Amino acid sequence: MGSVLDTMECPRCKGEATTDFYYKTGEEYVFCPSCGYRRECTYLRDENGNLVTKDGTDNYEFKNLFWTEKEVQPLACYGIKFKESIATQMGCLETTEKIEEFRAEVESRKDELELAYISSYDTESETTTLEKLIDLTTPS
Repeated sequence: MGSVLDTMECPRCKGEATTDFYYKTGEEYVFCPSCGYRRECTYLRDENGNLVTKDGTDNYEFKNLFWTEKEVQPLACYGIKFKESIATQMGCLETTEKIEEFRAEVESRKDELELAYISSYDTESETTTLEKLIDLTTPS
């Protein structure tokens, strides 16, 4: 499958969101690393990742597939980078419980981490807050 990576203005916080558009299927994923906004426009798949058809057959023509759109506006998002990795993992934290679980996980694994942060967006004040839990990427 081929895709086009791009950026766009986040519809929630107006920050820079990334888009991943699969041009062969028309599916698209959007994620904002500032506020955690996420949108997924995809064809319905089963628990094994296989496309689900309307008539239950192996006819995978677009008109025989279920189109789904999911939008998530979480309380916050996170970034975490392990010392031995070149990548930073990012994701959404949808509840206060998930935020506290993330903080606890960072605390328990702090010796393994190079970077960990929580970013949240306040819809009333329209401001983004960045809470750095660990940052060994910049000199102190």
